[in-house]
Amino acid sequence: MATELYGTYGRLLTTEGRTAVTNSTNVVFIGAAKCADAGGDYIGVADEPVYISSEAEYGTVFGGAVGDGWSLSEAVEAAFRVCNLRGIWVVNVNHEDDGAPEFASEASVSAANLLGDASLETGVYAIQKLYPDHGAIADIACIPVFHTAVGVTKSDLLSALKANVVKANGHWDGIICYDITENSGQKNASNIVVPANVVSAKDLQDERAVANFGHVITSLSSGTVARAISGAAVKACLYAQSDSIQQGKLPSRTIGNQYLSGVLGIAIDLSGSWSAPLRISEASATSLSADGITSWLNKGGGRWFTWGDHTSAFSAGTVSDERARFDSNIRMLLNITNHFQLAWQDYIDDKLTLQMRNDILQEENEYLGYCVSCGALIGDPVCIFAPDNNNSTAQSGQFYFKSLATNTPPAKYLDLGLAFTSEGFKVYLSNEE
Repeated sequence: MATELYGTYGRLLTTEGRTAVTNSTNVVFIGAAKCADAGGDYIGVADEPVYISSEAEYGTVFGGAVGDGWSLSEAVEAAFRVCNLRGIWVVNVNHEDDGAPEFASEASVSAANLLGDASLETGVYAIQKLYPDHGAIADIACIPVFHTAVGVTKSDLLSALKANVVKANGHWDGIICYDITENSGQKNASNIVVPANVVSAKDLQDERAVANFGHVITSLSSGTVARAISGAAVKACLYAQSDSIQQGKLPSRTIGNQYLSGVLGIAIDLSGSWSAPLRISEASATSLSADGITSWLNKGGGRWFTWGDHTSAFSAGTVSDERARFDSNIRMLLNITNHFQLAWQDYIDDKLTLQMRNDILQEENEYLGYCVSCGALIGDPVCIFAPDNNNSTAQSGQFYFKSLATNTPPAKYLDLGLAFTSEGFKVYLSNEE
């Protein structure tokens, strides 16, 4: 006789591992890997974008492991342990001729190798290989650890990094995440953050850059000691994680106020040696945000969140161009321009008939409408083909389309005004019981 199922019932299932986030946002890290196998022989490849989909794959390709002191290992930890991504791109700049890998360290990698050569597409310039060789666009680029030497400064490295995500291959646009230069004066004797000294150390003020303060202290695997890894690397990966859960997978949310599990605190890292955990108040974290620096906030009980939603162009509570106010603004606008180029690049040298012009207008307006439906834009964005913009160029085969769009702003500040009133005392004077 069959048993009839009736009522409520609960049962435990076999434990499952976390499902990796499928990220369509491409995060590219430039740094150094150990590049040594168990016997100390050089393995891996230098100055080439390599897609890594797990810690294990990173170890197989480059011989490195989380916690080994190499900069790309910090990127791997940020990607696969902190943010649980499906994959990242890495460019290793540790060359075989840099010395015996078994004796080498991160410090043995020269700043010149990290910077690279534009004509050879090495170092940070290897980003230029990403699209032609792999069909991928560098949406976010990050250097987890900066090496500087005579003739090569952090400013040089940041400038080169930004230059390689602005019109990469003549077309594609992305942003960079970077750690501001840290120093002992950014905290007092009680390890409390001194905001003014943090602000004065901001290295780059630019709408294409997101500045981070604070290394992230993490210990996400059993039996390991706490480590302090690049906060910029974590935020670069967090962008990809956040994009994956937004409607339409659009880059429409700011980096601010996002929870990070497994984070023990933040610290200042000075030449590979990190300080005691920092204390940072909401007022201090907010003041850093007002100067275009993203940081971190403990909301109680060790629950650490990102804090700050501006590009590094934001300074002293203002910005010269409103599009640069929020990181989500610039990222969403770049998404639209990249989408246009990807959609129509195969049509170059086709006849621009009236039908083709109208097809472009229809497609672009449909995409703008889609962005509105996903909550990424507001209002009535429109793509137009203005005669005034094309009168003098049409005969040379140059055609100009123009889109007008308004980003959906983040709820940066919510305020409730509450006024006391004596109105309620009337209940005492009522005859009703």
